[in-house]
Amino acid sequence: LTMHSASFIRPPKHSDRNTLTHAKRFKTSSWTQNTHEVLLFVSIYNHLSWGHRQLFRSSQHVLSSSQTLGDLFEVIPCHSNEIPKEIQNDSGERIGCVICIEGVAYGDGQNMVDYAEKLLELRNTPNDKAGQLGLEKGVSMHDTTLASLTVHLHKPYWLLHAGSCEHFIVIDQIRLWHPTDPPLIDYPLTTHITPPLLDLCRACNKVPAVYAVLGDMRLGESPFVICGPCWRWMGMPDDSSADEVMIVPLLKHEHGWGGTGG
Repeated sequence: LTMHSASFIRPPKHSDRNTLTHAKRFKTSSWTQNTHEVLLFVSIYNHLSWGHRQLFRSSQHVLSSSQTLGDLFEVIPCHSNEIPKEIQNDSGERIGCVICIEGVAYGDGQNMVDYAEKLLELRNTPNDKAGQLGLEKGVSMHDTTLASLTVHLHKPYWLLHAGSCEHFIVIDQIRLWHPTDPPLIDYPLTTHITPPLLDLCRACNKVPAVYAVLGDMRLGESPFVICGPCWRWMGMPDDSSADEVMIVPLLKHEHGWGGTGG
């Protein structure tokens, strides 16, 4: 392991706040009955919004080895899922995802050119000096079972989705399924979700955002999350582009954040 793994090795007796009172179950289509199944305990880490050099564990999940990277991605709770998405055209392109594990980039395969291919294109740009990316394209994450992977414990693997939203996947433990464990049909399980923090305003970076602004060329990205005072100070553009700007109140965290399991 490299020195970068130190941030992902948790000390003993480290307690976390948890929104769940019981493990949360997710039904998937890739489940198979196998009494020799292996279980993988996976932690998801995010950057702290007020200090991107620091990380915190946002959730923890347990999957069986016959399930896929796509199953893992589908159960990860993320605030990006709550931000309204801008529709640029009618091409049907969806915001994608890529997971990089041991030099292989696994895209979601949902678009003609998925995130894995876009990432590999960077190898031909000045951003990839001396071939530092060192990646090759793998099959779709939805066709990649966890049993087919070669991984290291406590080593962070990079996940990118929704444009610029990053997570780090760390496998904490791998062991055989035991008859005292929950039935295999119940996997993947989510055993821990850290209470989510509200996204900070990207203009002042001081208070929680309450609006997502879409299509405003002045802001540099779309959607752009912003607090009420900053948006009142900025106001709508005073040119013809105002007709293309949408202001959407941010939703409360709902999808996959809480519950008592089941």
